[in-house]
Amino acid sequence: MLSTSLNVVFTDAHEYIISTISLLTGYSDTISMNMWSLFPNLVSLFDHYLNTNGQYYILEPIVLSMSNYIQKGKDFFAT
Repeated sequence: MLSTSLNVVFTDAHEYIISTISLLTGYSDTISMNMWSLFPNLVSLFDHYLNTNGQYYILEPIVLSMSNYIQKGKDFFAT
């Protein structure tokens, strides 16, 4: 459900969904493979909002979520 909701069509829910992902990745010691499957969608959404004028407010929660992935996934990025 989270993966589908990160589609660019569901713009009304993005802020809430990204905040949920940020909480799930921020408070856990490790990130599950199911959560890792959402990372490419976050990158795609980040790119979409960078190219959309006037919707920069959503970038902060996306960056926070991506930062959690990077901090806790050093081994994942190293492979």
